Amino acid sequence: MFSFYCRGMNWVDMAKLKVKDIVDGRIEYLRTKTMRKNASSFSIKINAPIQSILDIYIKDKKPDDYIFPIVNRDEDPEEMRKDIKNGLKYCNKDLKTIAGLSGIQTILSTYVARHSWGTIAKKMGIDISIISDGYGHKTSDITATYLDTIENAEIDKANELIVA
Repeated sequence: MFSFYCRGMNWVDMAKLKVKDIVDGRIEYLRTKTMRKNASSFSIKINAPIQSILDIYIKDKKPDDYIFPIVNRDEDPEEMRKDIKNGLKYCNKDLKTIAGLSGIQTILSTYVARHSWGTIAKKMGIDISIISDGYGHKTSDITATYLDTIENAEIDKANELIVA
C-alpha cells in the first residue's frame, strides 16, 4: 500500500528510503533505476495514508536509519542488493498468499501498485502528462506505452471472458 500511496514507488526505492528522506512533510528521493548525474529528485507529499504507515516504521529511528526493515547490510553493495532482492522475493510470495486467501484472481506483486496507480489515474481522466511526471518518465510517450500495455492486458482478460 505504501508503494501505491507513493505513486507506485518501486521496491528498491522503498528499501533505500531513510528517515532523513522525510523533509517538510514530503518524501524526497532519487529513483535508483534512473539515478544519474542530472537526475531530478522525486518529491511526494505525505498524505494521511502514507503518514499512518510511516508512524509505524519510523518510531524511535535516527535520520540515517532505513524506514523499512529490508536492508540489513549496506556496507557491501552486493550484500545490500541481496537484502533488497530477498525482501522482494518474500514480499511477492506473501502477496500471492494474501491474494489466494482473499480469492483475488490477479497475480499480485509489488509492481501491481505502480500499474494500479497509473491505470486509476488514467480512468479518472487525469492528463497523461501528469501521470508521466508522477512516474518520473522523461516523456509522455513512455507513459502512453506503459499504460497501453496495461490496457491490452485488461482487454485480453475481457476477451477471454467473452469467448469462453
